Amino acid sequence: MGYVFKAENYKKPNNPPEEPKNPPEEPKNPPEEPKNPPEEPKEPPEKPEEPPEKPEEPPEKPEEPPEKPEEPPKNPEEPDEPIEPHEPNQPGYPGRPGEPNLPKTGVKSEMMNIWLGIIMLLGLCVFKKKCM
Repeated sequence: MGYVFKAENYKKPNNPPEEPKNPPEEPKNPPEEPKNPPEEPKEPPEKPEEPPEKPEEPPEKPEEPPEKPEEPPKNPEEPDEPIEPHEPNQPGYPGRPGEPNLPKTGVKSEMMNIWLGIIMLLGLCVFKKKCM
């Protein structure tokens, strides 16, 4: 039923003689060749002489401030331009001129809403039967 393990039953593993962990490194890279061969010195390209440019002088302006007609302060809630009625079923975001009135919904989201409604109704029925 029970077997007693003794140290005599175990054999020590034969350890191979230890090799030095860091052998002397040999140069792996071949002798480097010069990357850029000697080139003849290049002369800078000659620039054609251009006549010196004269800074343009701005025309003299009278220092009178422009007159602004006084406007009543605008209400930030009111739009600057009236919104024109638009046709539905045009691409874009809802509620802006020339764009559809309803947001686009996918078939998956509609199906999810239907299933959620069914599950909620079933849950309500079960809850009523347990409470009655």
